[in-house]
Amino acid sequence: MKLEFDNGIVDVEYDASPSGDKFARIRLSPTKKGCTMKLYGEVSDWVKTQKIDGEDCEHTVLLMKHKDPYLVVFKKVTE
Repeated sequence: MKLEFDNGIVDVEYDASPSGDKFARIRLSPTKKGCTMKLYGEVSDWVKTQKIDGEDCEHTVLLMKHKDPYLVVFKKVTE
């Protein structure tokens, strides 16, 4: 699923861990050079409004794979 933000486009891909927990990988595609952190901020704020299986979400810090930025979204860890 592709979503458009002010500073770029993201591609959301849902998956499950070996233990069966659902998560999403979000690949960031900033529209301008140097806008990666702005796009990350937008996506970070958006993730906080989302739910996985009815539970609030949290995400990793900005990760890179072959210079392509992404983050992983999963159910909020509670005690």
